[in-house]
Amino acid sequence: MNDGGTYFPVWGTCLGMQEMTTWPLSPSRDVLTNCSNTEKVSLPLNFTSEATKSKLFGKLPDYISKILQREPVTANYHSYCLATKEYAKNSQMRSFYSVISTNLDGVGLEFVSSFEARQYPFYGVQWHPEKNNYLHPKGTKINQSHDAVLISQYFGNFLVEEARINNHSFTSTKEEGRFLINSYRSTFDDTFYEYYCLNDSDIPKFE
Repeated sequence: MNDGGTYFPVWGTCLGMQEMTTWPLSPSRDVLTNCSNTEKVSLPLNFTSEATKSKLFGKLPDYISKILQREPVTANYHSYCLATKEYAKNSQMRSFYSVISTNLDGVGLEFVSSFEARQYPFYGVQWHPEKNNYLHPKGTKINQSHDAVLISQYFGNFLVEEARINNHSFTSTKEEGRFLINSYRSTFDDTFYEYYCLNDSDIPKFE
């Protein structure tokens, strides 16, 4: 779609980013590594030299940049990751994605925590910007400070602004309503996770 002239941004969080690592590879394959002690931990980001040239981080307000680099505001909930050494030796990956932040796992393995495509509006983060705002599970330490919430809001707004560039629209408010998540009921479980259970019959149709 992007090659055809339609601006179509893609954001991948955690497993979504991990899936995106397969896109540049021919043949497609799994290049992920086991990460240690990266479940339920919040970290600051280590910006790379590419960060200031990126679309995702290049125009960060100074106060947001300082929060990201100095405070543990990125919630990590993963057991696999793209190791920077794997990225460095993979020419297809290097030509497609620019690594803009890294982190260390619990035993010192450096992994890619944020990347973006060089020629497409594709953004991947191994951390969860949404958890600071919207997840309140019992017994889990998620940074929900004022600064952490600002980070969540900033990247939510970034993605919305990217989506605004796309000029597609629904043909009617009725059609739009079928696609809005507000039209479906969410469920809470006893760990304070909110989720949606959708059946095949719930999949909306375009007019």
